[in-house]
Amino acid sequence: MKVLIKLRGSFQKHLPKAARDFSCWREVEPGSTLSDLLAGLGMDLNEPKTLVINHRKGHLEHKLADGDVIAVFPPVSGGG
Repeated sequence: MKVLIKLRGSFQKHLPKAARDFSCWREVEPGSTLSDLLAGLGMDLNEPKTLVINHRKGHLEHKLADGDVIAVFPPVSGGG
């Protein structure tokens, strides 16, 4: 099955060189979790990040489904 992964900010370095628009489709095995996907991209799972799956807050234990859209952002701070 395939999922679309979008990496933003400092996480973009984990995308393949052929990736366009800071995203790429990835083949994943049925039963794979978001944690499996991110580890396969070489990401540090303990590094702070914001996870979004299909436009909703995500978590590392989420079991991926065909066509899922995953976005990973660095933590956001600021305001005033």
